[in-house]
Amino acid sequence: MPTRHSGIKILFYTHNLELAGACWSLYYIVCGLKERGYGVSVISPRKGPLKGFYSAAGVDIRIVRDIEKAYIRSLFNDNYDLVFVNTILGHPFVQRAHKENIKIIWCIRESEYDQYCEKIDSIGLENFTIPDRIIFVSRATEEIYSELAALRSTVIHNGLDLEEIDKFIRDHSKDQLRNHYRIPDDATVVLLPGTVCRRKGQMEFVHAASMVRTNCPSSSILFISVGMMGERPYYNRIQKIISEEVLDSMVLLLPETERIFDYYLMSDIFVCNSYIESFPRVVLEAMAFSLPIIATDVYGIPEQIRGGAEGFLIMAGDVPGLTEKIEYLVRNKDRGQEMGRAARKRCEKEFSLDKMLDAYEKEILSVINHG
Repeated sequence: MPTRHSGIKILFYTHNLELAGACWSLYYIVCGLKERGYGVSVISPRKGPLKGFYSAAGVDIRIVRDIEKAYIRSLFNDNYDLVFVNTILGHPFVQRAHKENIKIIWCIRESEYDQYCEKIDSIGLENFTIPDRIIFVSRATEEIYSELAALRSTVIHNGLDLEEIDKFIRDHSKDQLRNHYRIPDDATVVLLPGTVCRRKGQMEFVHAASMVRTNCPSSSILFISVGMMGERPYYNRIQKIISEEVLDSMVLLLPETERIFDYYLMSDIFVCNSYIESFPRVVLEAMAFSLPIIATDVYGIPEQIRGGAEGFLIMAGDVPGLTEKIEYLVRNKDRGQEMGRAARKRCEKEFSLDKMLDAYEKEILSVINHG
């Protein structure tokens, strides 16, 4: 493990402070480096629930709406050794930090490079040459940006604080949580967490619920989607389907919550039905909770789970395939538990918080010492 370094100061920029995977991942990087003796500060142009988490962890967190104001100059005068920019949406701050002649690491978590460049004219190829290092969270995402041959890039997979999750599991009971949320003890709970938007595939999740009800009429199965609303028209269409198909008692579309661990512990099957991902944190969390996983075979997800080992991989948009795998796990609970145990072991071996922090620390020290 790298030597602990005190005195090194890092300014982190995040485009928002919502309870989304990219923002949560940065939170654990910041707090982990703080524990290792680094001086850390975080700025964001938008408020959000994670601000309270940073404050509770003793991290200096500030809301800076205009990065061109003089206040930003005073921040840089605090003698930071490095600026760390989170996600492709932080590109304006990459340019702003470049004006101050400070070393920059840019962590790009998005796989939809073409879409962002079409929507945001200011992301040009030249901006990717500014950072001293670009970090991708999956090999598949790095490959998407391979046309930028001059990139000084590396891949660091996301990691989890497994001790935090294990403490939660020790301190909580699945039965008690189900009783609290009024979920029947005999129900098979299928969980899909994530922002409600087309990219996450909640529509297909609901269609699969309807097909499962037809194919398994005698089984008690509850489909739960948890996440903030990202696209109102899409959300409304899903609610209309639930109403028309009379799925109200079988499908729950719940808002974003800080208590997402409750839902992992209450669940029996995990689904990630996205069309686009890089290395989703929710999949790692499902692995940590020993859940059998059904996930789409897109971008970095096959770097997390191996089809037939820790779970099943399906094609994005394949409702019959999703339905078939859910029904298989409903009928073969022992096999699902075996997959869940394998997922947990892989998470412990490959995706721990310490392993991720070691990799980030190595890159940070390399940039600071050598550029």
